[in-house]
Amino acid sequence: MKKTIILSFALLFMAIFNYSLATDGGKTVPTEKLAGVTNLVVNAHVTIVLVNNSNPVLEVVGNKSLSKLVEFERTGNTLVIKASKYKDLTGAGVIYISANELRSIQVNADANIRSLNTLQIANLDVLLNGICEFTIHNIGEVNLTTSEKYTVEQNREERTIPASVLPAAKKYSF
Repeated sequence: MKKTIILSFALLFMAIFNYSLATDGGKTVPTEKLAGVTNLVVNAHVTIVLVNNSNPVLEVVGNKSLSKLVEFERTGNTLVIKASKYKDLTGAGVIYISANELRSIQVNADANIRSLNTLQIANLDVLLNGICEFTIHNIGEVNLTTSEKYTVEQNREERTIPASVLPAAKKYSF
């Protein structure tokens, strides 16, 4: 009886301890400012959500393995997202990146990239060098290219936006 109670407490303690190490509580961890970043290179198996945000920031939301294994390297106007270990982190959480200044995205891994809302990028160049899911909504042109090893199944829909929806241009009178 004593052994059963001690064993039960030991198992309960191990379960609580392992759970607390694996989760981050869903907290948002701001990691880096993105002012001036126009190129995004993805070299990790992650989920990225592009957002319209007036303050360019990068936020990681998910469990500890995502924030521990994913690395961000900025050189000039290019941000590289990579992982320290070859591991599938697409279900571990989400990396939110403001896309206001982005002009090109290069995906070299099995990543999921989507937009939270409709982006407003006039000209976006996308190079896919990996098996990935790329789903965005953009007001502007998206130039999608791949390397020779990959083919693209794309569902592109172009719609005309009524002028009444767009912000009015300033009127000048002389």
